[in-house]
Amino acid sequence: MSQHEASLYALAENLGMLVSDIKARMSLREYHGWLQYHREKNEARQEADNPLKSGDAMLKAFGL
Repeated sequence: MSQHEASLYALAENLGMLVSDIKARMSLREYHGWLQYHREKNEARQEADNPLKSGDAMLKAFGL
């Protein structure tokens, strides 16, 4: 399964829809918007779950 297909199935699971329904009802632009939304949400969750990573960013901001 390609990364594109896996993303489509994950989105279908999250929305409680069939992949075929998403393809029939959702524009490509909206589909890409959903992918970006989930990508950013996952990144924010990972940063919140990893205080050292957030701390590293703060240290870099101060040039340390």
